[in-house]
Amino acid sequence: LHQRGIDNVVASCGTALTEAQGRLLRKYAEKVIISYDSDSAGQAATLRGLEILNNLGCDIRILQMEGAKDPDEYVIKYGNGRFNDLVENAISLVEFKIKVLKKGLNIENTNDKIKFMNEIAKILGGVDNKIEQEIYIDKISSDYNISKEAIYAQINKNEYSNNKGAKILESSSIRKPTIK
Repeated sequence: LHQRGIDNVVASCGTALTEAQGRLLRKYAEKVIISYDSDSAGQAATLRGLEILNNLGCDIRILQMEGAKDPDEYVIKYGNGRFNDLVENAISLVEFKIKVLKKGLNIENTNDKIKFMNEIAKILGGVDNKIEQEIYIDKISSDYNISKEAIYAQINKNEYSNNKGAKILESSSIRKPTIK
């Protein structure tokens, strides 16, 4: 990309972004846009890289491109201007996870929609920023015709279930055997 006039780009050299590379990226940039090859290995690398960068506190975006197998081919085929448009419209980690989740389900089917919404509640439960979480809940509520209250209720139920399990483990590890 740099050879084609696109600045501020780096390559992880291979399909796997390492934690050391992630830390180095984080040192120089808060916002990181990932764009791996569109094949299955590239998509798997995207998911691994996302987790590494997310754990390091980066503002992660994912570049979505169609009509090319990789960013270089895209720039050659469509030009820098269209590539820069893709960069500007890169989607967030939550949006990417929802898009990947939706691929395997038929949202028109009731059972698939329930499964989809339960998984979305898990994804949204992992969003620490409550303002960001509320914005996603508003969008999902509108896009999939489900009440915000139902989404919040499922997130809270998941959180309660996770905390309850942690408390049971915590209390069971504190118990000391009684000697008679």
